[in-house]
Amino acid sequence: MAWNTMRDLTVGDVVTESDMDTIRNNIEYLLTPNHQEVNISTTNTTSTTFVDIAGASVNLATNGGLVRAQFVAQLTESGGPIQAQFRFVVDGVNKQAYTVLVRYGYNIPVLITIPYQEVLSAGTHNIKLQWLASVGTLTLVAGQLFAAES
Repeated sequence: MAWNTMRDLTVGDVVTESDMDTIRNNIEYLLTPNHQEVNISTTNTTSTTFVDIAGASVNLATNGGLVRAQFVAQLTESGGPIQAQFRFVVDGVNKQAYTVLVRYGYNIPVLITIPYQEVLSAGTHNIKLQWLASVGTLTLVAGQLFAAES
């Protein structure tokens, strides 16, 4: 749905059904932000350098403005404790890395949430996640990447 320009109204004009439809559609446009989300299936890494997380990528069409993204995941490890690092990559540009310690021997998944926000120009932007593990095998049991323009 796109923004529709209203016709100019002056005193005495009759507001038509079409005018009301345009107003309704514009309100819906304002209340429904552009967003994309993807569920991420179980995957793992042993890489000690940043690599893409399989399936953790979205293309978000924006009108220009603040974009918020969030990555939520359940992690387990073997061969740890593991210092895991995650980072967003927006249009091929690496962003700040976040470090998470996944403890060895507890067999309890760790739940993480990593937020990100940036003002992006109008257009389509690729937002993806990368990760690395300091040692051993880091497993993403389940996850989701969500991005929306505010």
